[in-house]
Amino acid sequence: MGKNVFKLEVAGITKTAELEVLDDYPIIRITKQKTGEKVKQKIIGSYSGGLQYIDVDLYKVIVTDNEDTSFKMEFSVARDAAAVIPGNDNGTTMILSNMSFEPKDGRINHYSGKYMSAYPKKNDTPAIKLMQKGSEQMHAQARPDALLLDYRFKEDIARGVMIHVGGSYDNESYGHAISASEGCFGIVNDNNSPTNTSDKLTKKVINTIWERAKKSKARPNHIRIIIEKRDESTIPNNVVFTKK
Repeated sequence: MGKNVFKLEVAGITKTAELEVLDDYPIIRITKQKTGEKVKQKIIGSYSGGLQYIDVDLYKVIVTDNEDTSFKMEFSVARDAAAVIPGNDNGTTMILSNMSFEPKDGRINHYSGKYMSAYPKKNDTPAIKLMQKGSEQMHAQARPDALLLDYRFKEDIARGVMIHVGGSYDNESYGHAISASEGCFGIVNDNNSPTNTSDKLTKKVINTIWERAKKSKARPNHIRIIIEKRDESTIPNNVVFTKK
């Protein structure tokens, strides 16, 4: 909960009143703090040969609830998104572009979340879609390469950004899969592997957040997401990758 101070002037006398404002909803903070762990991610885009994979860093996420100060939940996500644009496949090597979503302005980094019952499509893992001022089109750090793969229609506007299952997971349509990313945040469990997938953790995390959001008296179903903007110099981009 927070407090607002209201002032009222009557006959030259100013009176103040402090009112408590309810903001009892879950808050997801995606930090720029690396956990020291990595996860395998599928490389997408324009390249020849079989599918390729790269290990990407994991980052800490902290979930709190203003109504229940004793509640705190932590988990890890992948923030990077490896892809190959046309012309960057050199046969045995290729150059990886990073399609990651970062706020355009690090000071304007609050978003609301829309609960999605299933993602990827027909999967049994829920997700949260990020929204900015009621729209899924959000101001973002420019990613010119994303235009070349139709991941964005403007280099500094991202859409369809979600928090969803990441790493190795079980897809209900085609079995085991390793997630890729066009700029989403992939939830990953500890020691993620084909035999220890992230499905269970993803369901627990998203459903816990959603249940708390539904209980909000002031803003039912509201989920707040805060994304700490990373310095561009710390984000791997234009990386030369050798095919395996």
